[in-house]
Amino acid sequence: MGLFDFLKSDKSKNNESSIWNHPSEFSDIDDILNNHARPQLVFKHSFRCMVSISTLNRLLPQLELIKNSADIHFIDVVKDRELSQYFAKATNVVHQSPQCIILHKGQVFWHDSHGGVTPDIILECLEELI
Repeated sequence: MGLFDFLKSDKSKNNESSIWNHPSEFSDIDDILNNHARPQLVFKHSFRCMVSISTLNRLLPQLELIKNSADIHFIDVVKDRELSQYFAKATNVVHQSPQCIILHKGQVFWHDSHGGVTPDIILECLEELI
């Protein structure tokens, strides 16, 4: 088992895996966009990119805390390229990787990429929505 295998499989028994939702169809993206009950956080990641891996490593320790305030979704931009592009077009947010987007009531509330994606900033944004 590789270090990040728990992120690649929805069926993993690893606790971290159960935190992420893994959209796999365009209708899943539509559901994220239309979910107005809670903020929606989408993390777009590439397992081929060291910056993306580093960003993910910064987020992992805070995922449970983040999940208290938002539904969190993980898009592998290499494996699910078409979904990633569909999401970018639907939100009008230019694709980046790594990238984090917070939706509130179906609208982009915040987004950033690379070094701008930190647990502290994400938690501050989610706190504004409470």
